Amino acid sequence: MLTLPPWVRATLILGLPLTLISMWGAGLFHRRVGPGLTPPAFAAERVGVAAATLETRSTEDALDLTGTVVAGTSAAVGSQLMARVVAVQAREGDRVEAGRVLARLDGQELEATAAAAQASQAAAVASQAQARARLALAETTLRRMRSLHADGGVTAQHLTEAEAAHREALAAVAAAGRQGEALGAGAVAAGTVRDRATVRAPFAGLVVARQAEDGMLASPGQPLFRLERGPYRLDVPVEERLVAALRPGTRVAVRLEALGRSVQATLARVVPAFDPATRTAVAQLVLPEVGGLRSGMYGRARLGVGRSERLAVPAAAVVRWYQLTNVFVIDAEGHARLRLVRLGEPVGEGREVLAGLAAGERVVLDPPPALRDGMAVEVR
Repeated sequence: MLTLPPWVRATLILGLPLTLISMWGAGLFHRRVGPGLTPPAFAAERVGVAAATLETRSTEDALDLTGTVVAGTSAAVGSQLMARVVAVQAREGDRVEAGRVLARLDGQELEATAAAAQASQAAAVASQAQARARLALAETTLRRMRSLHADGGVTAQHLTEAEAAHREALAAVAAAGRQGEALGAGAVAAGTVRDRATVRAPFAGLVVARQAEDGMLASPGQPLFRLERGPYRLDVPVEERLVAALRPGTRVAVRLEALGRSVQATLARVVPAFDPATRTAVAQLVLPEVGGLRSGMYGRARLGVGRSERLAVPAAAVVRWYQLTNVFVIDAEGHARLRLVRLGEPVGEGREVLAGLAAGERVVLDPPPALRDGMAVEVR
């Protein structure tokens, strides 16, 4: 009897089963199918599927544009005189009413000037009252002298003196009136200048910027605050070739990324001027009232620019394997053929077909997990 060395027996015992398993996994014990041919098992078995026939559809062409949020009204508020800021009474983020005090300036000299002007005006009013009283007396005296002169009770000299006194009283009243008007105008001017020491909000809005600080020297024309108010709008640049397709009043979908919201805006107008550098015009989209909306924010608008015929595939027919996008197409013999496709933007409940499919072809909807390339299918 042949006796084998121990290492040979160990090799036969362990190696032979491993070799047979490897040969089975490589398909040596199975009937092979040539490339591109359908295995008989697949050809005999028909898988029930749902299918749809691809058709072109008229869809709206849209243009995705980016823009900037702009306030409907914005104003820089500053001082009208040179004075030191003594009190800042508004901060960034404050909502203020029209006329609200934003800051106060040092107006002691202005207060003194205004007080002196008011005192002068009061003196002028008193002087006018005295002049009118003297005029009334002169008028009474003149009437009495005229009556007495007619009866021969006084001489012509006395009547002449009464008439001269009346004329002087009239002149005094006129002079007091002119002086009163001048002093009154001066008092009003002094009061107006004094009021300039108070910086007020020109309209109700939001304080978005502040340069005023306590103790700083403010100068005429120097902005101390910036206020803005709605309605806000989104300004987007549009190519000149597309401007003719835009119509005021059109509803436009807008995405505000900073707020995480999508809203419906209204196309108000297209500015009738083009940027020579970019060949674009600005389309102004009025936004609805949205909490937290601020100028300078970023937004995306989707503008409709016409309609076109596009081929779309239902989303239920799309099969994604790794990074590849595929669709099962049913051929003339009733077999499912896996086909690589390239898809574009969403169209309704599907995706636009850019390559790989043609109108009139049938595709499998919601392919069963067991469906493989080349299997025979039955449309149910």
